[in-house]
Amino acid sequence: MYVNSFKRDKWEDYIKELEETDVTVANFTNVLQTVDGRIGEMLKYQDQSRRQMSKDWYVVDGNHSYVQSWSIAQCAVIFLTSTLQVYFVRKLFDTKNVTPTAKPRA
Repeated sequence: MYVNSFKRDKWEDYIKELEETDVTVANFTNVLQTVDGRIGEMLKYQDQSRRQMSKDWYVVDGNHSYVQSWSIAQCAVIFLTSTLQVYFVRKLFDTKNVTPTAKPRA
């Protein structure tokens, strides 16, 4: 068995304190909801940023393969043209050991 006793002025102070606490809790709850919403929004932006970074990575990887293939092809062309150039320059200065009458030179 419990016996409850209270004074009227203390009871009113207690009720007022509960009402202020309720306002504080409501304000705190509102702030937490706002923070939660903003965190969700930031997570959305981070997800979008990750997707964009992934897309950029695949573009860079594709460009790397493209550039590497063309660079190898250009290196092959440069090698072939330099080989042909050396061949034709040597042929330009090539002297024959025979005269036009097919007699050896003295």
